[in-house]
Amino acid sequence: MGNISPFFSSKSNVSISKIDKELVEGCLKNDRVSQRKLYEKFAPKMLVICMRYAKTKEDAEDILIEGFVKVFAGLEKFKQESSLDTWIHSIMVNASISYFRKNSKHYQVGSLEDELFEIPNSSDLDGLAHLTGKDLMQTLQSMPDHLKCVFNLVAFDGYDYEQISTELGINIGTARSRMSKGKAWLQERINKIQKLS
Repeated sequence: MGNISPFFSSKSNVSISKIDKELVEGCLKNDRVSQRKLYEKFAPKMLVICMRYAKTKEDAEDILIEGFVKVFAGLEKFKQESSLDTWIHSIMVNASISYFRKNSKHYQVGSLEDELFEIPNSSDLDGLAHLTGKDLMQTLQSMPDHLKCVFNLVAFDGYDYEQISTELGINIGTARSRMSKGKAWLQERINKIQKLS
């Protein structure tokens, strides 16, 4: 099974722009206009990240708010060596991981159920390019939560299995298994969408 990360990777090492630097400086002075501008600039993109992890839009909005509380509380620690977008993105992913941990007792799947899930032979994500962004988001949101969190961390956010093991408190083998099953689950849904179109 190939690595899916290149399809989704959005990480950037670009340094902070002049406009973002001014926004950060304004926020550090507790300037409400700068805080509002920073939120309005980044909230739509960050909501998309949160929606990948959440069950509903309401849950995603809760993660977003929690994430921005952390953004404003932590701005003085922002070293401005990367783009502001990248830094906020990592905070939103961490807020999403916290959401998963907080709610995992509601949807933790036992190892027996994990083992009973069969992975089809053809598990590369064929047909992904033909999905609309809306279809992909709806499909990701309906993925079983124990698979979705690992899938998002690997496919979109560039985490390795060791990091996932540490963050989610699962062993590396379980993380790998959930990624494989997440890819297989997604491929099955892509196939169904293509048959309907």
